[in-house]
Order: sequence, then C-alpha cells, then structure tokens
Amino acid sequence: MANEHDAVIAAPDYVTADFYDVVLSGGHWTEANPLTNLADELLSQVAQSASAGASACVVDVDLGTLRSIKFVGIPDSNVSRQGRVKLVISDTPSFAGITLGAVANADASVITVRSGGATTIHVGDVFSIADDRDSNGKLRTYRFTQGATLATNISSTLGISGDLASTIASGGALTCHSGDFSTAVVSSVYNGDFEDWWPIVYDLGSLSWPLKSWDGKLPDEEAMDFPKQWFTVLDPSVLGRYMRLRIEDTSNEDGYVELPRLFVAGGWFGGVYIDIGASLGWETTTTLRRSKANAKFYNKGVQYRRFVFRVPNVEVDEALQQAADMVKRVGVHRQVYMVIDKDDALNRHRVCFIGHLARLDPQEFVNFDANSVPFAIEEDSEGEA
Repeated sequence: MANEHDAVIAAPDYVTADFYDVVLSGGHWTEANPLTNLADELLSQVAQSASAGASACVVDVDLGTLRSIKFVGIPDSNVSRQGRVKLVISDTPSFAGITLGAVANADASVITVRSGGATTIHVGDVFSIADDRDSNGKLRTYRFTQGATLATNISSTLGISGDLASTIASGGALTCHSGDFSTAVVSSVYNGDFEDWWPIVYDLGSLSWPLKSWDGKLPDEEAMDFPKQWFTVLDPSVLGRYMRLRIEDTSNEDGYVELPRLFVAGGWFGGVYIDIGASLGWETTTTLRRSKANAKFYNKGVQYRRFVFRVPNVEVDEALQQAADMVKRVGVHRQVYMVIDKDDALNRHRVCFIGHLARLDPQEFVNFDANSVPFAIEEDSEGEA
C-alpha cells in the first residue's frame, strides 16, 4: 500500500486545456497520424513518427502559459526495450519581439520580419501571427525554414513552411511557440537525463541468461499485458511553459515510434495517503453467451483497471482547494493519471494508469478540521475516450 507522499493524482491535463493555445510541434510525424493526436483523449488516435530516427522522434510543446508542472506522462507506446527518453523544460521562448516588417500575402512562402530587439530566429522555430485563426477558432501556426540573427530594428526576409492562409498587415506580432532549450536556460528550469523507457522490474542478472529479460526489464511476453507507458513525477514541481521530449529508439522493429497521448499536469500530491481498505482490480468488457447445452462463447473485449480508495484526514483547506477543485475541473469527462505509488519501481506498470473518474463522490466532513476524500478511477484503454 502506498505511504504518505507516494501517491499522485495528476489532473487536470494541460495539453487538452482550451483556455490557452497549446501548440505541439517538433520532429517529423506522418500526415495520417499527426502530432496533434497527442491531445486526443481517444487512445486509438496515435501520433506516428515518419521514421525511427532520433530527429524524427521529438515532441515540442508550448503550454500557452507558465504552468506548475508536476507530472509528464505518455500512457502507452510501441517504444522498444532499448528505447530511451529525455525531458527538458524551459520558461523562455526561442525568440521574442518580432513583428511583420511588410504585408504578408496569402499563400506566401516567405515573410519579412522586423526585430524590436536583438534576437535570433532558428530554423524550425514555430510561430503564429497576430492571433490568426482558422474557421474553428484554432490558432494557425507556421515554421521558419531559414534562420537569422537580428539586431534592433533590423528586417530580414525568411522562408516559412505552411503557406499563409490569409493576408496579414505589416506590424502584426509574431508569437513564438518554440522554447529556448539551450543548456543555460533549461539548467535553471529542468534538464532531465536520458532514461530507459522500460523500467527495471527485476534485479539485474536475477533471471537466467540468455532470456531477453535478463536485463531486468519486463519480459516481452508479459509486457503485452500492460501499456508500455513512460512518466516522470517532478519533485519539486517545475514552473515552465515549453517542453521537449527526445525519444531515441533507432532500432525499433516497426521503423517508427507511435504514441497515443501526452499528459502534462500539476495535480494533488504531497499528502495523498491511501487509506486501508482501498481496492485495485481488473474489469472486463468481455461478454459471455451460453448455448442451451451450456457451451460458453466469449466475445472478447478489453480488460481495464478500477481503483477505489479514500484519502482520510485531509486538512479542510487542502481537501477543498486541492481535491474538490480538481474534481470540479475534470468531472467524469476529462482524464486523470493515477500513480498509486510513485516510488514502487517494481510494480510501476501494475499500479499506474490513465483513466477517468468513474463517479463524483462527495467528501465527508469527518472532523471539525479534516475531511475524508473518496475516489473511484477507471483505466482508459485503446478505443476508449
């Protein structure tokens, strides 16, 4: 059972937030399975890289505003046992203070920009112009195909990808959606190391050679029963806006990396003690039909986890400001990521999953200064939303 400070209920997710414009970019992803699918709660809607090359498997995120980031996770993948991942977080855009130096005509593949101060535009930097949006209200974004170092009040004409959808007047401000991930910046925010995607669940060498699982990772056959997830819990939380995930899995037998979802959140943590009596079990959508002779025919569905628990003796302010406000924001329609015990490396794949609240249970005022907070969380699997 998880001890105090070990459990994390990560929610609400910043990637699917609609109050700020969240922009996903970076790497090389197929048109059929674009990077924007990482913001789709339907886990069958995946993002697929164009190759398994390291430059293709990069995810850049602009959360739209500074966020307190406690949790970053991907609930499933096709990343192989050799795969690695590195997370960096920045609070600084790649460039700033840039406006259009001339009218940008519709369908243009080049624009003239003017700098209000010394700055550098890098090849690949993603940007929007003057809050230009499509008919659905979605922010239009473009990418620089040329870079430049600009002094104050200097103009330059640069190539872009994604021809302009409409004419924009001179002076329109450019908003950068790419972060400054230079070592000097991320070292003061968050600069993670490369780490294995598959965690170690057995003591190294405890299994017989030459089994693939001799490396201490989950055996391939057993791994088929669980999502190949990766997540990290940041302690303390990190204040940042821009994120970069670099996935190295160049020997992936599929020839690409496939990810169904990116989940970034704060959440309730630091005092989440799971009370005695909690239950964790498997549910199934498999149905049974019996013949008259009692022969059994199964329509195989999926299995998913259900975790029912209570957090006891929560100080009233924390119960209302952390737990109750979180439940109000996610309801039963937005996803949460449940980490039952963040320090249990051997059972991480068994006790951590993405899901939804199964119901909205009321808090109980058990003492004059403490509440009891109940939860029921059901896992999402591929095909669910």
